[in-house]
Amino acid sequence: MKQLLVLLTLLTMATGATARSIADLFVLENAPAIGNTLSPTQRLDMLDYLRNDQDAVVTNEWSDESSLDSLTERYLLLTASEVKTVEMQLLTQGRDTVVAVIETYALPAKDSRISFYNQAWTPLRTSQFFKMPTTQDFALPTATDEQLRALQEQLRFDVISLHFEGERLVARHSLREYLTAEEWKKVQPCLRDSISYVIKGTKIKREK
Repeated sequence: MKQLLVLLTLLTMATGATARSIADLFVLENAPAIGNTLSPTQRLDMLDYLRNDQDAVVTNEWSDESSLDSLTERYLLLTASEVKTVEMQLLTQGRDTVVAVIETYALPAKDSRISFYNQAWTPLRTSQFFKMPTTQDFALPTATDEQLRALQEQLRFDVISLHFEGERLVARHSLREYLTAEEWKKVQPCLRDSISYVIKGTKIKREK
């Protein structure tokens, strides 16, 4: 019976059910966005390097360098490769904990996607926690109909980056890097640079 209890405890830890920090979740084998890039051993090494004030850099599975750039109890920033960064942040409300993961690609304009998981890395529906902005959401209230038409004409698809800044999430459009100088000149006057969202428990809502 004692051996069975020990085995059950180890299995529970392996699924992340007892994880209390973002570092605990980062090293789990099924962690998304990094599972095919860094092995659990490499991730443990990165944590060890960072905690000992060393450069947390390893060679990933694609023979590229990955670095763990920032780590707190609830937040992690990983440079996975030259073109990809991964941010993880714990969102907590009462006993509920949700893990928000932002993957940002720079090709070269920065473009992000955000996903949400429980502590066992089971995917959750994004719409429960956050509504991704579109480029039109960056339009200023003072934008004229002509400016909005110009924006629509130049817009082929949304190119928007996300970044956690403490208890906020900031969205920025990447149109300046995506459009030609002439196209950007037409739409720049009618756009705000960023949109701020405040984290309230497990929800991320646009700041008024």
